[in-house]
Amino acid sequence: MLTDANRFAMVEFKYTASSLISESHKPRRLKLCQELARAPEMRRLHDLCHFIAWTQTPQLTVRLNVYRHEICTARVFGSEFRPISAADAESRVNATRFADDFLDGSEDKLLSLEEFNVYVQWVLTQTSGATRSTLELVTSDVVSGDLLLIRLNSFKDAKDWLERNWPLPPAARHSYTP
Repeated sequence: MLTDANRFAMVEFKYTASSLISESHKPRRLKLCQELARAPEMRRLHDLCHFIAWTQTPQLTVRLNVYRHEICTARVFGSEFRPISAADAESRVNATRFADDFLDGSEDKLLSLEEFNVYVQWVLTQTSGATRSTLELVTSDVVSGDLLLIRLNSFKDAKDWLERNWPLPPAARHSYTP
């Protein structure tokens, strides 16, 4: 999950483009693709927040695309899966472009907390059979240097936690009082 505490996106990572095919071994991924084909509003939310990333060889540059544009295809799930026959190469972007869009506050690329929560709840209940969502936020403890898992009950709790714990900018941390 990526957030600036106001807008949200999720990015799944694979090492190479050829490893994208490994999603075909996950029955819940096929179910996600099938449900997205049937649910236009969830498909709209999905396209704004759910991405997959991989490295492009030989330079090992990172590319991203909307998850379903790469995964919900006949290439991944076979010829019986027809909503998308081939990946949408035109919607692929490099990591710099994705980060710039995210940080620039591009409203057409990400979801608000409320919309993100609606999408994730739908994914969990309609495509994975979960009865409730769980969330673990990975963060670092600046004092110990350890990574910590913060267990939260909702994305609202995550947003609240981020707002309480968001690091101060360097200038504010080292304010000078004459």
